[in-house]
Amino acid sequence: MQPNGEFDHFSTAVRRRIGLVRMSADERNDRDLRLVYGSALDRLLADNALRARIGKEVAGLNLHDSLNDKGRDAIEKLDTRMAGAALPSELKLGLTTSQGLSIGALIGLMATKNGVALPLSSWGAGTRRMAALEIASSTDKEASVTLIDEIERGLEPYRLRKLINILAGQHGQIFLTTHSPVAISCAEDAHLWYLDSQGSIGTLPRDKIGPQQKRDPETFLARVAVIAEGPTEVGFLQYLLEKAFEGNPLDHGVRVCDGQGNGATLDLLETLASSGLLFAGLADDEGTAPERWKKLKEKLKGRLHQWPKGCTEDHVIRAVPDANLLELLKDAEGELDGNRLRTLAERLGLQDKSTEAIDAALKASGKSWRALIIAAASGSKDGAPASQEKAWKKHSQHWFKSTVGGQELAQKMVTLGAWVDIQPQLLPLINAVLAAVGREALEKLDL
Repeated sequence: MQPNGEFDHFSTAVRRRIGLVRMSADERNDRDLRLVYGSALDRLLADNALRARIGKEVAGLNLHDSLNDKGRDAIEKLDTRMAGAALPSELKLGLTTSQGLSIGALIGLMATKNGVALPLSSWGAGTRRMAALEIASSTDKEASVTLIDEIERGLEPYRLRKLINILAGQHGQIFLTTHSPVAISCAEDAHLWYLDSQGSIGTLPRDKIGPQQKRDPETFLARVAVIAEGPTEVGFLQYLLEKAFEGNPLDHGVRVCDGQGNGATLDLLETLASSGLLFAGLADDEGTAPERWKKLKEKLKGRLHQWPKGCTEDHVIRAVPDANLLELLKDAEGELDGNRLRTLAERLGLQDKSTEAIDAALKASGKSWRALIIAAASGSKDGAPASQEKAWKKHSQHWFKSTVGGQELAQKMVTLGAWVDIQPQLLPLINAVLAAVGREALEKLDL
């Protein structure tokens, strides 16, 4: 295409040198394994007179003598009728062809397996596709364009990785479509384009989505991807969406993905937003990049919820009534969790981790159970001695800083009475996800 918008088509000679190779999702790619005009095998052999020589050899076969007596008698009777009707006579069987049908279509590569020669076209789909690409890449040409539809078809994951690595090392342009997370994760040098459930297509810059592409390639295969800031948010939101969908949201194409931190989540959300794709997000407010977050929320509206000034643990624990607050210290069996008590005691400089000792220290210092639990659950380093900062940050691992922990936090939010205050904040996000897959909005989510 010229700068002024006019088109100049490649000449036949140029098109032959480019050598377009097309691997579709059906069986038509098998033509490259046979001596069809323009196939990969035809270009590899580069012998324009080969089909003519083969046709001459086959035409010399006496097919008529292969007929049995009944067949010969039928031909003779037909010959008599044809002659009597002034039509062509002296009939016999021979090799014929027509437009679109070539003797070359019957000739293809054979390969030996367990001592038996078999046509390559009879092997598995993945083997046939890889063989066709090997033939095409063996052809001496100045450039190449390869089109592959559903590259994963017929291939085990290890062979798919091998094929993509082979393609990545070739010269020329390669366009492929895929529904395989394996293909997406190992195509590290590829330019990724994404087609969402609404038919919108957009490019995804490698420098922005590269880590997510390698770590969680299913992000780009979901009908609707919900980017949650970290493992706590993944488990927390997964629990809520399971209730909203009355089942696994994955069954509806909704996947909750780990954005791997506040900064990485912001980069990924901005990239997806700039591409015009359909997705949603849940993130904390760490006080960084306020203008960027503001623009993003204005663009995505209900499809993005950012907690105002704080994290998920902070907001949920603040909404738990005073009478139920110490229930957060209990494990799944309803027993006080020793590790959680230890994190609280360490923050107060205590050796004794009993609730009585912690309560007495809190009263003496004028601090509250709620603030102490929030600090430990979120891994806050505020007030930590210099030698204890890393240890205090790791306190969160004993609370809700995991996918399972996020689910536990959501469950306790419901059982301990915090959902009443949290629901108005999260319901717009839940309804936005439901609407994205054609489900009706909820007036309230009963948990």
